Amino acid sequence: MLTEVMSTIDNGEYLEETEMSVAQWMQTWTRDFLGSVKIGTKEGYEAVVKNHIIPCLGSIRMKDLQLLTVQRFVNRLSEKGMNPKTVKNVHGILHRGLQMAVRIGYLKKNPSDGIILPRIEQEEVHPLDKPELSKLLKSIQGHEHEVLINTAIFTGMRSGELLGLTWDCVDFENNRILIKREVIRTREDGNNCFKLVDHTKCRTEETQSDERNIPVDSSVMDILRGVKRDFPSDTYVFVNKTGNHLYPSKIYDRLRDICSATGVTYRGTHKMRFWCVSAMYEKNIPEHVIMKYAGHKDVSTTRHYNRSRFFDSKNDDEVRNLFAI
Repeated sequence: MLTEVMSTIDNGEYLEETEMSVAQWMQTWTRDFLGSVKIGTKEGYEAVVKNHIIPCLGSIRMKDLQLLTVQRFVNRLSEKGMNPKTVKNVHGILHRGLQMAVRIGYLKKNPSDGIILPRIEQEEVHPLDKPELSKLLKSIQGHEHEVLINTAIFTGMRSGELLGLTWDCVDFENNRILIKREVIRTREDGNNCFKLVDHTKCRTEETQSDERNIPVDSSVMDILRGVKRDFPSDTYVFVNKTGNHLYPSKIYDRLRDICSATGVTYRGTHKMRFWCVSAMYEKNIPEHVIMKYAGHKDVSTTRHYNRSRFFDSKNDDEVRNLFAI
């Protein structure tokens, strides 16, 4: 052991572990090392550090933090009734922060490696079935957000992508939509606000950061033509009365009201993506095509969205025509 230590010193590889506490380091990490994540994600990390990690582990010096202590911390979260998925997220944030400490030499190894996490039961997601979809589509006829909801259902675009869609990205000639921007929540001068950003600045670990050009059903394009004709806007496709982009909370509230009035179970706008991906699987679209269409980095994410049987192969034209109900 002594020989190994002397060797690391002679080779210039020895780094003395930090005297910082877990609280000091995790606050430093969230402040200085999360510049590449979305503001909402960063705020979520900060809340977990403040509400869960610091109260239990904050006073411990980083170099004294042991695997057993972290395991007991995780066990205690479960014993308090925290959802297993949330426990996993809390551990993941702690692990990521400690891994950065290892990377810059503040720790020799990550004490949160090898932790036994509670089992997560796979969430059973039930996308809209065809009767519900038909009822929903009939109920939104003439509604101020009819076109937006139709586009969400039949393209599987994310809410931020829909609200950030601009006319220069709608290709009527080839029935395609270029997805390269989205509206995200951010903070300026201490206040929450929304702004349009390129995909390269707002994607997460599970989603691709590059733009994607998707084929779109001709019926959706016809609806969009009507919007462009009747409600011309220089930039955004979906606008409010002042001509600015819509806000996510408004869409959630309106969709919830519509579902309540029609007897359709409200599943949120994100669950519409499950229906779209499932429909593509049902139409035999190749899995790698679905993954790129949905904007996923990894096929395992795409498979999570699938609530249908899996078949093999078809092509671009199938994507355009797969939404006949």
